[in-house]
Amino acid sequence: MLEVTDRTNRGAWLPWVLLPPTAVWLGMTFLRESVSFWRNSGGYPVELRSLVQHTYYPFTAALLVTCVTGATVVFRRAQAIARHTMLCWLIVAMAIGFGLAYAGANNLANLIDGRPLHYHAE
Repeated sequence: MLEVTDRTNRGAWLPWVLLPPTAVWLGMTFLRESVSFWRNSGGYPVELRSLVQHTYYPFTAALLVTCVTGATVVFRRAQAIARHTMLCWLIVAMAIGFGLAYAGANNLANLIDGRPLHYHAE
């Protein structure tokens, strides 16, 4: 069992736990913005499309709330955070930022061109 004896180590495990869900979310973002994913030309199963369609926004919200809350708690309590923990938080934040920018740019381009938000050409 992991025992935390030092106050600065509390929450140091959180960014490491967030790496796999962040990778899954990033994969969902790329699938969601892919033309072949929605038109079934890529051979993706219908169940996967349904999963991405129904769970993307709740998963995004839960991931963002967990990251912001966890970062706030860890950074307010810790006097000296280990470099590997800071690096891991940076990787998680960059991955989430990249995914949001990728999805946002695609949706913004659709809106500017007068198309629906999640439009993909036939």
